[in-house]
Amino acid sequence: MKLCDYGCGREAKHQFKNGKWCCENFSNKCPEARRNNVSTKGYKLEKFDKLEEVNSTVFCDNGCGQIAKFITKTGKKYCCSAHQKCPVNRKKNTEGLIGNERQKGKNSKLFGRKRLEHSNFMKKNNPMFIKEYKQKLKDIVSSLEYKEKMSEIVFKRWKSKKYRKKISKIYLEKGIKYTDEQLGKKRSYYRKVFKYTKKSIEIHPEVMGDKIRGIGKNFYQLDHIYSIAEGFKNNIDPKMIGSIVNIQPLPCKENLLKKDSCWITLDELKRRYRTYENNF
Repeated sequence: MKLCDYGCGREAKHQFKNGKWCCENFSNKCPEARRNNVSTKGYKLEKFDKLEEVNSTVFCDNGCGQIAKFITKTGKKYCCSAHQKCPVNRKKNTEGLIGNERQKGKNSKLFGRKRLEHSNFMKKNNPMFIKEYKQKLKDIVSSLEYKEKMSEIVFKRWKSKKYRKKISKIYLEKGIKYTDEQLGKKRSYYRKVFKYTKKSIEIHPEVMGDKIRGIGKNFYQLDHIYSIAEGFKNNIDPKMIGSIVNIQPLPCKENLLKKDSCWITLDELKRRYRTYENNF
């Protein structure tokens, strides 16, 4: 029986191109090979042995000022902790971080690492900074050939049933699209809300006042502060959504930009409705 050349003591099953035999099809899967290949920033870590008797006169060779607790197998280096975890060693390894603190680099996409040389190089050599290249790219994108190609690709995608099913599933999960049953419920819910909204305007005509209703720059629309769509999602009583406390006149442009978003929270709406019911 041939044993693994990496020293784990198991039976060798695979031979690599370098001629070595291993118990696994990849050397990294072998426990002994993995232990020997543990490395940080491209260099192999030295193997440390724990000192049996800690001598108070022996200090860490890294210069942290702590008493040495470990020694390398070769006996060349003393350290306060194994596997390069000494605070001085750590500081050396994080010199590339902004202010030597990861917290300060939270907003950075590179987790706080300084890459000044790289960024300066990109500023000089990035083709998007060259006007000629930028214009060339614009011409390609705006050309008819490119648009036709893109439309063909999109059409092919939509033709496949798999892609359409995938998109419809995502839409259903997000609440953009509804099933036939849900759509029927939604329509009836909207009808009820509009019915109660109409009633509340009849009782309180001062809400709209002299403001002209319609679509356009100088026109106003009736806005539901807590949107009807959210009311349907959260299964809120349509009477509450269509009540006077949830209605306000809003310029047409603002109302169109608002879409299904809410100006107030659900708790605030409930509080307003409760006070309205108690007063009237």
